[in-house]
Amino acid sequence: MNYKGTPSKPPSRSTLYRELRRRGLTNHKAKKRPKFNRRHAALRLKFSREYRHFPWGRRTLKFSDECSVQKGSGGNQEWCFRFPWEKWKPEMLDPTGTNKKPAQMVWACVWLDERGHPRRSKLIIMERDPNAKTRGYSAKSYMEALTKGLLPHYRRSQLFMQDNAGIHRSRAVAAFFREHHITSIVWPAYSPDLNPIEHLWWVLKRRMFKLYPQYTNYSKAQEEWDGFCKALKECWRSIPGKLIKRLIMSMPRRLGAVKKAHGWQTKY
Repeated sequence: MNYKGTPSKPPSRSTLYRELRRRGLTNHKAKKRPKFNRRHAALRLKFSREYRHFPWGRRTLKFSDECSVQKGSGGNQEWCFRFPWEKWKPEMLDPTGTNKKPAQMVWACVWLDERGHPRRSKLIIMERDPNAKTRGYSAKSYMEALTKGLLPHYRRSQLFMQDNAGIHRSRAVAAFFREHHITSIVWPAYSPDLNPIEHLWWVLKRRMFKLYPQYTNYSKAQEEWDGFCKALKECWRSIPGKLIKRLIMSMPRRLGAVKKAHGWQTKY
């Protein structure tokens, strides 16, 4: 209502946005993070408190993870300069196919040794289990990856980190750990932000996209697929060790961010 008692016209959207910007409020695309509940947040907060004084540069904790690398992944969104009326012209579009490009599941782990030097395992090309229900990856696939990638350099004094994927929590994997005296820490669910190796997967995909653009097609020919897997391994070996160390040494900041967020999502 205005001062004469008649209904006033609501402000336009542009006026509202302008006023919000003046007050320091701007609109941003919502960040994607795992969805979890209060119990998960409490467990994440507990973990951050337990490991806040962990000697990351002197005690070896091996961070592991799997990643599905799709052919052609790792490219940035393409931008173009155009007038507004050219928005839907074919030459101004980035066409995508309806078929899903083939992908390969890989496993690896990274750590700092007792002298604080960055180390990495081999990049393991995971094998599908023909006896699994969907012929996908099973606990057997995971144990084969650990046998090739972890056991050759694992020592009893070291700690091992794995997330809470279903194939990690099987009885067969637990027996495998006991047999090989692998000490696995209790990892909070829905916590990719606390695993430094997660950031290395994007680096791997970017290097593949830049160094091996020939592997962006849909082909599953055996010879080409062997070349794709070989290129993945070469790109993994080429990632700078100083980046691995920087990511692992960021753990205190990651844990601090979890504590500050009371266990909820963080920027990492």
